[in-house]
Amino acid sequence: MKPLNIYIYALCIFFTVFLKLNAIGFSDTISMLVYKLMLVYLLFSCQDCFNYIFTSGCKYVTYSLLLYCIVACVSSYINYDQVHSMSFELVWDGEVYEIRNMPINAVFYFITELFVSYLVVVKHIRYGVLSLFLKILLFLFIFVFIYNNINAYLTKLYRVEAATQYWIGNKFSVCYYNLFFIVLYYLNNPKLESKKKFVFFLILLISFLIGIKVKCSTFVIAFPFLFYLVFVKKKIVQSFYKPTFFIAFLFFCDVCFFIFCVLILQNSFIVDFIDFLDEDITLSGRTTIYADIQQVISEKIWLGYGYGNTTLISFLYTGAQNSQNGLVEKFLEVGLVGTIAYFGVVFFSIKRVPKGDLFAYPILIFIYILLFVSMVEIPFKNSFLFFVFLLNNMLVYQYQERNVSLE
Repeated sequence: MKPLNIYIYALCIFFTVFLKLNAIGFSDTISMLVYKLMLVYLLFSCQDCFNYIFTSGCKYVTYSLLLYCIVACVSSYINYDQVHSMSFELVWDGEVYEIRNMPINAVFYFITELFVSYLVVVKHIRYGVLSLFLKILLFLFIFVFIYNNINAYLTKLYRVEAATQYWIGNKFSVCYYNLFFIVLYYLNNPKLESKKKFVFFLILLISFLIGIKVKCSTFVIAFPFLFYLVFVKKKIVQSFYKPTFFIAFLFFCDVCFFIFCVLILQNSFIVDFIDFLDEDITLSGRTTIYADIQQVISEKIWLGYGYGNTTLISFLYTGAQNSQNGLVEKFLEVGLVGTIAYFGVVFFSIKRVPKGDLFAYPILIFIYILLFVSMVEIPFKNSFLFFVFLLNNMLVYQYQERNVSLE
């Protein structure tokens, strides 16, 4: 594969999965047009990978991903009329917003975006050029990291309860993009030798301080955990390489917290810790949200309410913008079938990674940090699965980059 093609692929992934063009000054019309053209280009240029993804060792990842994509589209289609009839207008800070379901064509674009990102990763794996692809992505993210944090630092928080909008989005988006940069830097420098380790420390420190500045308590807690795994703990956590541990961790973080939230928040240590973070004891009303949302899930348990429709459903039934729980959000969106398929992608990806693989460790840390965050937030987007796709092929990547035969 020619280096120019790799640069084009990296740019297309960057401006489809991570950052839309309207974020850097282009009009919505131009941004959407270029977005569609990039998706078409990626889809047709990766046709040579169609057979490979069904015959290689990643076929179970492919089956899970396709099932998730199908359920997302079908669920949105069969629920469209019902959910659309629930649309309403919301007045927020003096402005009127229309809260409605996601159009079918928008669902199709997002699902296509997810699938082509998988194809792009597989293509770069096959040609042994993933290293350059990741370096280009890291270079692009340097500019996002710098401007994102400068903007977050200079933006004044005029009201704590308001959903303050920074350049990149809300306070969670600010921290997510910092985390993306952290993972990409770690992936490109997995051994963190000499100066690279110091630079990585500075990146973590800046991200932590910005998390405090934007009052994102979830990530303020998560970043020290990341710091501990990288700088304090000398050995890698072998349990991270077990797919069964992933399922257990997901169950503990999302299911147990969702069900036993009230009991957990009655613990004296938890109460003191929440006071220290300057949060209310209901974690911004999550206890009420969790109680109200359980009946909503049971009404559409198999296929959910449709991709992108959770904001409308959550507002109607709980008064909140979302369910405040990553697993519950997936249940609302694509039901039990779609949720199993979504996390099946992660399960089978982890299953392919050899225990103790150094190059996979940054992505595994990323996965478990977002699992932790998903107790009270909704981090499971297309960007999350993009990094999981890298994990799925990490064994091949490791050997191809070293020019060592897989035989």
